[in-house]
Amino acid sequence: MSTTTPTPPSPEAGAEKDLNARIDRIPSYTSRMRWLIILLALMFGFDLVDIQTFGLVAPALQREWGISSDQVGLLQSMVFVGGLIGALIAGPLADRIGRRPVAIGAVLLFSLGSLASAFAPSPEILGALRVVTGIGVTAGTTAILVAASEFFPKALRGRGIAIITLVSVLIIPLVVIVANATVPTGQWHVVFLFGALGLFVAVPAFWLLPESPRWQASRGQLDRAERTVRLFEDQYTKGGRRTLPAPVVLDEVAPVEERSVWSIFKPLFLRRTIVATLIFVGLAVLNTGVNSWLPVILNQRGHPLDQVYSWIVVLSFGGLAGTFLATFVIELFERKWLVFTVAAVTGVGYLFLGFVDTVPVILGAGLTAVIASSILSTAVFTYTPEIFQTEVRGVGTGFAQAASRIMTIANAVIIGVILVTSTEAVFVYLAAVTVLICVMAVLGPKVGVREARAARRAGQAEQKRFNADAAK
Repeated sequence: MSTTTPTPPSPEAGAEKDLNARIDRIPSYTSRMRWLIILLALMFGFDLVDIQTFGLVAPALQREWGISSDQVGLLQSMVFVGGLIGALIAGPLADRIGRRPVAIGAVLLFSLGSLASAFAPSPEILGALRVVTGIGVTAGTTAILVAASEFFPKALRGRGIAIITLVSVLIIPLVVIVANATVPTGQWHVVFLFGALGLFVAVPAFWLLPESPRWQASRGQLDRAERTVRLFEDQYTKGGRRTLPAPVVLDEVAPVEERSVWSIFKPLFLRRTIVATLIFVGLAVLNTGVNSWLPVILNQRGHPLDQVYSWIVVLSFGGLAGTFLATFVIELFERKWLVFTVAAVTGVGYLFLGFVDTVPVILGAGLTAVIASSILSTAVFTYTPEIFQTEVRGVGTGFAQAASRIMTIANAVIIGVILVTSTEAVFVYLAAVTVLICVMAVLGPKVGVREARAARRAGQAEQKRFNADAAK
């Protein structure tokens, strides 16, 4: 009878564990980390800007080019087709060549696509440019979320992504202001030019955005990873005036035998792939369902359009409030249970909206659902990349993003069909999607938020003792 001896971990795997632990032990953001948050937020923000752009210019395009509503819908879908391609390409590329080149390249691509869209002479050319822009948009989202998941200490990761999302959301009202000032006068081109401002972020990023040290360590580039981690440590300790706690391994790094697009479907990652994909798909259904259809549904129920739009303005502040609130709650709870809770609250809010048609309920339940779904978005943006190991994080996140883009296209048809039955059925459908998200959250893995928070508190306590001893 023969036996096999387990292969011992390689020195690189041990060094990767140590490097990850050294990042995770830093108790607060360093100055370089703060600059990274700003840079990534601007890159991510122009991504979100482009998604908003077409809906703002569509009426002007109809007037100038004489195109039908069906043609407008086709043009709108082109960005999602490109998004599907971008997500499928960006994930594997980010795992193979790094987060940095994919993120910067994607921002350049969608900025140039938006710039060219401003001068599109026909719907056909604009449609082609929307595909190109969509590739850049989703490739950027994938690479930026993955990079953000790796730059920051584990106990601060969620808050970093929450701040990135918040800054991005704050950019969107600027686009609306620009659109209101230019589109009515026929200058719809200016709105696309606003999206092209991403060029002024991508160019400095060539010098300011480092590669993810966790990715570098996973690829055996330990010297390069060491330089970035040492910079973080030196900035925190401030030349010996502060002390760092001893490294504690919070994430076990298991060897990944195969680095390919198929790795996420192997037994080691299959469950995580299913969880991440269905949660991301559910989030896409909720976001596109409410944003696109709520004005139509309320108007169909007999509410005047001017009143409906005033309610939508009020509800839009709920989205901002929810994203702001997420910066405080994201690190208080285990990630999967936060996803579960806010998804459940969102579902209850939708059921009230569906079956009680009074102004107090529309505003109260609507605000509750919008605030909860905004927190859900931030939680999903954080949770999805971090349940995958570094070696397959890009592929896993990209696949989930690609599936969500497919569902975004299908969701418009699904809700349109359901709406023929009744408006109540639409909200039942959306509530059912929140149940799916809750189930996936229960099945998803824990990511150790409580342990990371405890390690951070221990590090802060050690810093206080160090300060007290230094003062003697």
